[in-house]
Amino acid sequence: MAERGSSRIRKINSSGIIHTVAGTGKAAFGGDGGFATAADLNDPRDVAIDRAGNVYIADTNNHRVRKMVPLVPASIPIVSGDNQVGALGETLPEALVVRVVNATGVGVSGVVVTFAVVEGSATLSATETVTDEDGKAGVAITLGDEAGRVVVRASVVGAPAVEFVLFAGPHISAGGVVGGGLSVPRVTAVSPNAIISIFGANFAPEGTAKLISPDDLVDGRLPTRLGGVCVQIGPALARIFHVFPGQLNVQVPTIQTGDELPVQVILDCLAENEMKSNIENVRIQAATPEFFYFTQTPDGNNPVATVNAVTGEFVGPGFTAAKPGDILTLFATGFGVTDPPFEAGILPDQIGSTVGKALVTIGEIQLSDEDVLYAGVTPGSAGLYQLNLRIPDTVPDGDLSVVVQVGVFSTPPGGFLVIKR
Repeated sequence: MAERGSSRIRKINSSGIIHTVAGTGKAAFGGDGGFATAADLNDPRDVAIDRAGNVYIADTNNHRVRKMVPLVPASIPIVSGDNQVGALGETLPEALVVRVVNATGVGVSGVVVTFAVVEGSATLSATETVTDEDGKAGVAITLGDEAGRVVVRASVVGAPAVEFVLFAGPHISAGGVVGGGLSVPRVTAVSPNAIISIFGANFAPEGTAKLISPDDLVDGRLPTRLGGVCVQIGPALARIFHVFPGQLNVQVPTIQTGDELPVQVILDCLAENEMKSNIENVRIQAATPEFFYFTQTPDGNNPVATVNAVTGEFVGPGFTAAKPGDILTLFATGFGVTDPPFEAGILPDQIGSTVGKALVTIGEIQLSDEDVLYAGVTPGSAGLYQLNLRIPDTVPDGDLSVVVQVGVFSTPPGGFLVIKR
């Protein structure tokens, strides 16, 4: 449509939205060879379109017929808004934005982009928007009342569509199921009775925390439901220690080893309106030995949580150093089943040694069987294991790496003991 008075060419789409496709609004001449919206027209009186999509403008007072060649969209890459996670009913903070570009990567303005929810529950601020001068177009999204994956498709004529993948309600992050020691690199497998952490979003209201107390125990065991939250691991419910908005600390059920297990978080567990998260599959193996640490550093070189078994003093940087002859207790998880066995959730009332033999190396010295005094459960603590050892005379001074191998599985590198004569 030619607008003579405004010196513009305008287009009305199927939704009744008007946008400018040519002309700056200034009655003048200029802009040949550039974008049509940056060109000056003077009293345009008519338009015509050929089969190729070229637009011809009768630019009356400039005594010319102007030709507008369409910039054909080649792709519509996502600019922002993908992979967001939000609570039910929440308007996500980032708009879903794409950029329409031609084959040379130049943004194409004035293109109608259609947005549609193709999976899940959500509403959009608009179903059609028009690209700006840089080729960008976007919409706001408000999640619906159903938990799960939400997919929004953005499409234009002439280019492949793209999809935004979003998540409503509880969500486990990709790779978010890890060993509870939070070693670097993370332990990404699980084993029976081990303590693990699950990272994600919307596990509990922001600013809240639920820490297990004696009142939460069920028949003397850790509960499978805490703060309304359950965690399904394979065929069984995990025992839960802590619930935070973005993290859960749980004990893996006493389950048989195999290949992979699905992990899923359930809110309002056992209620009619319970909400289930996405499923994150994890590898399961007989043992996933991992130390706990006094501190956590990005490089993973951390002092193992250790006490002198005789004096009760902490052993590590800022505490006391160990010396040859000392008997130490190192705390860990993931040593696997023990003899006698204990079901997950039980607070052991006696010792139980690991079924797999524990081999210990400090620095470059492998300890003899006589110096590895005990590897097994910590009485009174579900999922917590301990390693009792004697420091041999052959171990030198320094911050020495310590590794325990249970069966064929070893602790991650980085844990160390402080030895000083």
